[in-house]
Amino acid sequence: MSSRSESGESLIETIIAIAVLGIAVTAILGSIATGIVTSVVNRDQTDANALLLRSAEVLKSPAAVASNGNPYVSCAQTADYNPTRGLTVPSGWTVTLTTIQYWNGSAWRPRTGGADTCLGADGLVNTSDDEWSGSEHLQKLTLTVTQTSNVTSRTLDVLKGNS
Repeated sequence: MSSRSESGESLIETIIAIAVLGIAVTAILGSIATGIVTSVVNRDQTDANALLLRSAEVLKSPAAVASNGNPYVSCAQTADYNPTRGLTVPSGWTVTLTTIQYWNGSAWRPRTGGADTCLGADGLVNTSDDEWSGSEHLQKLTLTVTQTSNVTSRTLDVLKGNS
């Protein structure tokens, strides 16, 4: 009579092996999903930074240097500058010039008053163009790029002077 071993895997051993395999596969798939989400977020942030820097260059460039530039406007309002002039903004993105502030020698101040008035160095409304036309006068333009279908948003301050 031949003695043949009929030992096999028990049901408990098989269930434990399947459970361990299931946990390993779940962990691997979770890591892949996390990598995909991280990749999308990084791509969106990179796209936002690139668009923000291109728009900032458009704002800083005077019209004499580039056909898509923005010449310095004394006592400017946000509508006086176009950060997307000459740029193709990808669909799903917006570029906005949100604020313009002025350097008065000690602090950044917002423009106040009507169309022909600006804040003077003393913090009061100044209608004289002398203070606002010098090459030492700086404007701080706050530029924001936002992806409309996501929460990706970037902001950058650009300094512009009359030089």
